[in-house]
Amino acid sequence: MSETMVFLNGELVPQSRAQVSVRDVSFRHGEGIFETLRGRGESAFRTGCHLDRLRVSAAALRWRLPWPEAELQQAMCAALRANALPESRVRIHASPGAGEGSACQPVLLVEVEPFVAVPEEVRQAGVALHLWPYRRSRHGGVLSRAKTASYLENLLARRAAREEGAHDALFVTDEGLVCETACANVFAVLHGKMRTPPLEGGVLAGVTRQVVLEIGVAGAREETLTLEDLYAADEIFITSTGVEILPVISVDGARVGKGIPGPVAREVSLLYRRVLDDELPPVAG
Repeated sequence: MSETMVFLNGELVPQSRAQVSVRDVSFRHGEGIFETLRGRGESAFRTGCHLDRLRVSAAALRWRLPWPEAELQQAMCAALRANALPESRVRIHASPGAGEGSACQPVLLVEVEPFVAVPEEVRQAGVALHLWPYRRSRHGGVLSRAKTASYLENLLARRAAREEGAHDALFVTDEGLVCETACANVFAVLHGKMRTPPLEGGVLAGVTRQVVLEIGVAGAREETLTLEDLYAADEIFITSTGVEILPVISVDGARVGKGIPGPVAREVSLLYRRVLDDELPPVAG
């Protein structure tokens, strides 16, 4: 089996030979940004949306990405082509690099690995969320809408959730307003209407979240959700590139609805995959 290739600073190199300076600010201080995309063949889903968000994240770090969109697209295509995977997970990582001011050498890394879907039995059964006890401010802070390499709280929260037998951790504000999970956006169905917290509440602008809003099932809209709303919801599901549409059947031990995945989540999942298949080439067979 051939070795995985990565695109690093303008060239394709074997993963085992890829090197970044130990003085890189991303390694030293977490001053980096990233995006994760769904790939198929030599294409990736909603590339423009992901690259737009990459620039938003860079701006939050007071940094201007030095690569034009066409160059970022070419880097992804080169990595996808070199690894030739039918279904993949693409990760773009960028940082200002090592050094100070104009002497800084920015880093662009694109990695491609096989896409690992949530097992169908897990999707059919639904998952649990664990409430992260450390509350957020109502507006989430300056980095709440940036996807940065400073990901430690998310990792710790998800680790704590897994120790409690849950799939992911739920972030809530001091006022009891729902934000998101450690790794996904949250949707709830109440009285037949689907809602997701607004971006102004310290929520990352998830690309999968946006697709679900575009699909428009059950009057989907942005609206404040409280923790009490989640406990009273008929259905809850989470969304991200990795999990797609994943039903939630309990929150901190409290059963959601009937305690089984509901019809809205199933319909949204079906329609989401239809959008994915319409916008990406068919899997090579």
